[in-house]
Amino acid sequence: MSAAEALRQQILQEVAQAIAEVIGDEWVSETPITMETSFGQDLEVESIELVALSEKLQAQQERADEILDEPSVPATENALMAAVAATGRTV
Repeated sequence: MSAAEALRQQILQEVAQAIAEVIGDEWVSETPITMETSFGQDLEVESIELVALSEKLQAQQERADEILDEPSVPATENALMAAVAATGRTV
């Protein structure tokens, strides 16, 4: 496994963990989260849950930035907003 693939898998695991915390472990256990999982069709995530997920991921990123002592491009937020846009919902 390449370093890039390992990083993608780590990020997927962290996002899946955050999703499980927001929408519930039982839902995630029924629908495994992969790179192809959609918020709207597969997980049926509500708008308020997307807001909670966004806040959780942003807080994680801020903690990581503090540890690294450098601000990062808000890639997680951009990725989440792109996912929301793909569902046709608004936040």
